Amino acid sequence: GFEYEFPIPRRIFTDPIIYNGLVTSGESQGSLLFIDMLSGFKKGSFEPGRGVFSKPSANLDQQSVYFISGEGNAYSLRAGTSTKASIDYLK
Repeated sequence: GFEYEFPIPRRIFTDPIIYNGLVTSGESQGSLLFIDMLSGFKKGSFEPGRGVFSKPSANLDQQSVYFISGEGNAYSLRAGTSTKASIDYLK
């Protein structure tokens, strides 16, 4: 099994999804996070302003993650892994 802790001080997490081996979830007062499913290390994040309101959803064929920010904006991020083991994203 998998065991690790990922601290989220003073924030509420959205329901997570699994996307390309990453746990993807949003912080109510922060960023959309991409956390390695095996190690628990943060691989990337995206700060939309005023946090993440909705549970993210993903389209694996288009390598995109969708969510709604705390400001009510809808985002579509192209999220693919690079050779540097990070997440590339476009707003």
